[in-house]
Amino acid sequence: MTLLVSYGALLSLGTVESLLKQLPFYKGKGDLGSVRRLENVVLGANVAMAAATVAIGLVLSMFIRWTDVDSIIKPARMMVATAGLSLVSASFYYRFVARQDFKSAGILDAARALLTMLLVVGFAHLWGLNGAAAGFCLTEIAICTSSAILSSASHGRARIVIDFRSIAVLIGVGLPITIFWWVFMVQSSIDRLVSVSLLGKTPTGYYGLGISIVSVAALLPQSISRVLYPRINEKLGETGCEKDLFRMIIIPTRIIGLVLAATAGVAVVVMPIVYHRLLPKYLPGLASGQILVLLCIFRLSMTNGVNFLIATNKQVRLCFFVVVSLCVGTVAAYAAVRLGLGINGLAASTGVSGLLLALLVWRSVFCGMGFTFRKQMEEIVKLYVPFSLVLLVLGTGMLVAPGFLIQASALTIPYALGFALIFTCILFVLPMTKRWMMEIVSLFRPPAVSTASAGVVPSEFHLGA
Repeated sequence: MTLLVSYGALLSLGTVESLLKQLPFYKGKGDLGSVRRLENVVLGANVAMAAATVAIGLVLSMFIRWTDVDSIIKPARMMVATAGLSLVSASFYYRFVARQDFKSAGILDAARALLTMLLVVGFAHLWGLNGAAAGFCLTEIAICTSSAILSSASHGRARIVIDFRSIAVLIGVGLPITIFWWVFMVQSSIDRLVSVSLLGKTPTGYYGLGISIVSVAALLPQSISRVLYPRINEKLGETGCEKDLFRMIIIPTRIIGLVLAATAGVAVVVMPIVYHRLLPKYLPGLASGQILVLLCIFRLSMTNGVNFLIATNKQVRLCFFVVVSLCVGTVAAYAAVRLGLGINGLAASTGVSGLLLALLVWRSVFCGMGFTFRKQMEEIVKLYVPFSLVLLVLGTGMLVAPGFLIQASALTIPYALGFALIFTCILFVLPMTKRWMMEIVSLFRPPAVSTASAGVVPSEFHLGA
């Protein structure tokens, strides 16, 4: 029944994705009339689709005659209503995100989590399945109502406008984006599907712990991507030039790449303690978890490239890329199992699939910026210099202290600290990465005081800063 809500989001047909993409673009152009009309049409589309969802769901529930369906028909109907309400809630929620009002979006996220805990868990304890469904429905009613009130107070009242021609345009823009993200989720989980079907639940359980560690590492790039996506669209609306987005796309990607590389390296060194001391039952999954953590760098560091391609109307190309990556990942996963490589081979196949998708995305990004083929390859190689350095440091460590990535010992934490120190030193020694580090540090410097207002003569230091 919860799948009714999860997959019900697809019934927006990409209109919400169009809001996220086009509203900042119009805002950057200063076309506030188009901003307001876009919000109204998206709200109208989602209200209409919500009504259709509830009506179709309730009608179908009257004719379904499965065995024992009577025991779940009431909660199922409540979940259908919840799915419809969630479409309307999404219109207001993503209005905040598109307008870069992340404070309001965060308030709604926190409120949803709190209400779900109180109502769903509490009602389920009191009234079982019916109570859980009622809790979901009441939570969505509260979120929908509060988000509508907060949206009107913060950004003006949005009206329900149903214009089928405009809705068709929105679907044409947003549906490929929705398809990309859904296929991307399938591509990210194909290894587990293969593992369950061919290896069974026990190896899949060992494998799942590594997936959980990767999901924690994904929080940072996902958060950065969420903030930058509307800003990239807004910047494109201001300038109309794809080349002007280079700094906004590449510098955050370099930051993500450096942080992910350092985090992955430390995690790989520390993971033996987690598996040996804390979760010994999962010990057979140690190597696969380490492979997953190392190779997730490719997939997690491409989010800003995806933002660029969507902002520049290349979402159909993105769908092609992710389908190709899905096919390659599926074939590689099955081949790994058939060759007897087990979950370690599955982890490697997942990394290969992510690498292929990242290479396709970044080549398209640099091509869109007008770079020559040679320059495209140079920029792609630069993005993965931190990953190469991690492999270099870990490989050297294995020569000096064989087994330090396998066995947990009193030296594991010193090894992790040593890795972090050596990795950081290398970054400040190599000319290219040193320049990147200086760029990153400059982002956190306080803005320089205007020399004119301060009444001082500018110096070389101020000019250099």
